[in-house]
Amino acid sequence: MVTWTLTFSLLACSQTYSTEDEEGPGGVPERLGGTEDPGDTASDTANPDDTAASWHNPDDDPPEDTEEPVPAGGEWVCDEEIRNGSEICDDAGFDVPDPYGPMALVCVTGEGGIGYVSTNTGPEMSDGMRRCQGWEENGQDAWDHLDYLYQVRCDHDGQVKEVDLRAWTGRGLYTGVHDHPEGGGHMTHTCIANWVRD
Repeated sequence: MVTWTLTFSLLACSQTYSTEDEEGPGGVPERLGGTEDPGDTASDTANPDDTAASWHNPDDDPPEDTEEPVPAGGEWVCDEEIRNGSEICDDAGFDVPDPYGPMALVCVTGEGGIGYVSTNTGPEMSDGMRRCQGWEENGQDAWDHLDYLYQVRCDHDGQVKEVDLRAWTGRGLYTGVHDHPEGGGHMTHTCIANWVRD
């Protein structure tokens, strides 16, 4: 049995989450289907061949094969953390590192919300900022407009979904979390994380 650690930095505090996985972090069995001001960087760099994806149930996705499993001897360290606290959807922009290393969406809490990586954020809000809750401000649902690259339904604390963002190396994307379209999922805390070797 391999023991690995998820490390999260929450405000000025640092918390460590430990989980056990018989296969190690490269074979996590729960495989489902920046900046405070994200601006519009990701939509400016979106691949024109990418098609917009409406929300679908991540539970319906088949397990994904990872060409290069995450090596042992490290931990997932959060880069950008998000929580849909006072809003249905919250997000932030982040840059995919160059050189690229393993990345994952991590469910810090398992409240049933949908954590995601997308190429876009929401429309401009009344405060002049572009955020996914701009759709909520307009009476719309974020999941009808997000161009998802990855989604994960956060059903339990410490859940990890590895994401392959190599095609986006050095470019901007968005990570966020929103309520479950079928109900529930509020107050879910997620992050985009990098694999840091010991």
